[in-house]
Amino acid sequence: MVYDPVRDCDIPSPAVSSRPPIWGSDPPNAPPPPAFHDRSSISSTPSNRPNSRGGPGSLRGLLNDDAPSPTSRRGSEVTVSSIPDDDRDYHHSGPSSHSRPHLAKLLNEPPPPLVRSTSSGAPENRPDNRLREQRESRESYGQPQGSKRPSEGADDLRPASRPRTESYHGNAASVASHYNSRQEVGLERRDHSPIIGLKKFNNWVKSVLIGKFVGGEGQSRRRAGSKILDIGCGKGGDLNKWKLARISLYVGMDIADVSVDQARERYNQLRGHRFEAYFKAHDCYARPISEALPEEYKRRDLYDNVTMQFCMHYAFETASKARMMIENVSRYLRKGGVFIGTIPNTALLLERLEEIPEGQPLEFGNSCYSITFDERRHKGLYGHAYHFYLEDAVDVPEYTVDWDNFVSLAREYGLELIYKKTFNDILQEEQSSNEYGPLLGRMGVINEEGESSMDSDQWEAANLYMGFAFVKV
Repeated sequence: MVYDPVRDCDIPSPAVSSRPPIWGSDPPNAPPPPAFHDRSSISSTPSNRPNSRGGPGSLRGLLNDDAPSPTSRRGSEVTVSSIPDDDRDYHHSGPSSHSRPHLAKLLNEPPPPLVRSTSSGAPENRPDNRLREQRESRESYGQPQGSKRPSEGADDLRPASRPRTESYHGNAASVASHYNSRQEVGLERRDHSPIIGLKKFNNWVKSVLIGKFVGGEGQSRRRAGSKILDIGCGKGGDLNKWKLARISLYVGMDIADVSVDQARERYNQLRGHRFEAYFKAHDCYARPISEALPEEYKRRDLYDNVTMQFCMHYAFETASKARMMIENVSRYLRKGGVFIGTIPNTALLLERLEEIPEGQPLEFGNSCYSITFDERRHKGLYGHAYHFYLEDAVDVPEYTVDWDNFVSLAREYGLELIYKKTFNDILQEEQSSNEYGPLLGRMGVINEEGESSMDSDQWEAANLYMGFAFVKV
């Protein structure tokens, strides 16, 4: 038996195998990662945009599900390694093995193109009647939109407390209400999500970002003891990742007070390395975080990293919210510290929008997600809204993020872009790396034969996500 730090329990020792850890018997067929892009060449020009298309993601709802970002400690240094194997990572209630494409196939073949409805009916690969019926069914039975599906044992779920929304600004009340209504179901039940493959992949991407930038820029070896400010912490789905990174302080903030309570409870249940932590419900896009934090957690330049996973785009409802968001990041991030995050790739969202013929509904998607815009063209850099629905995760209004405007705004507050990559590019670059490649198997993104836990629709949804990092200068 060995101790599994992710499951917090003893499990059978993994069998020793001579097979390659990721690609099984097919390593020669695995596509090599593209050349690493020099940071000086980072650009948002159309020539640098990926050709592959996919459905977008609000991503915050995806990330509340805990998944490992395994690390091991060597003295005061932190290095990424593998964790004990667990067959449950490979055998779950997702797509059957015959329907799961090999990861190499997903990388080599772009997602299916958008197909729109005709008078004879809606095709299978768009947000058709099936998705609409799913939502209508949940509404008729009184289940909150976007919440977990009812199933056997549902009476074990803890009811969410009534959210406090009276002081929220703009659409923040509806966003907070949605995430407050999503019930915490536990690790075992999360494995039964219909989009478990997508959730595992997104968690792997976050693990890569944490591994690359924990502690700040320019460290040849990542040292333990970093201080982290997590804005949009949700239910604490990344706590285990930060624990394994051997941090010393974690401050988690979120607009949804019920989610914050659940994050605090998840922290209290952590075993092994215990870092100092503080949790607070607060609208970090409308108010300074100094209004909510004790003195010891709001010192200027305190944090080595500020992280916003799948939530920053909510700040782009207005210019004042976007500026407050950046101010809260920059004021408390030390020089040399790194701001990391994940957001939908607006450039690709707008490309998909422009492909829709005049007179057709402004929506696109597939069997697991849909995006609906209210207007084709929007005046101004802020407030361009769309409604995002993702099965078993999200059903809320969101906002596009004009990338060039975001970079300029960040520069005003002393933040310089050092990393910008789509999730597709991150996978292409890191799948064969010694540090992050093995995590694909350990985290259940692929199985021992290299088969992806995502089906093609989930891969399409993943394809529009992007990760970024800014250093404070």
